[in-house]
Amino acid sequence: MSLPVAFPATSMPLYAVRALLRAVAAGLARVRRAIRHRQDLAMLIGADDRALADIGLNRTDLRDALSQPVWRDPSELLTRRAGERRQAARRMPPPMPRAQLRVVTDGLNGIST
Repeated sequence: MSLPVAFPATSMPLYAVRALLRAVAAGLARVRRAIRHRQDLAMLIGADDRALADIGLNRTDLRDALSQPVWRDPSELLTRRAGERRQAARRMPPPMPRAQLRVVTDGLNGIST
């Protein structure tokens, strides 16, 4: 007596199995990439604040990136934050030149105006 099979081997077409395997492989690749980027983030933690500012980041950005779940790629957040700062810097007007102050003194009582 044979037991009934809930899902016969022929019920799932081969293309569906391949699609499932591709999806699983892509998910594993994403997790692997996220872990590698977290390891790269360790180098940025050792950088000084000026070096971080040169690439448009600060310590808060690094902390926020590391606080995300392990399967999420921290480089996405860092790239977005650096891009936002770059765009904000482009929108800012250039600094106004400092006005040259002229000091006039009254010769009688030494009062400056």
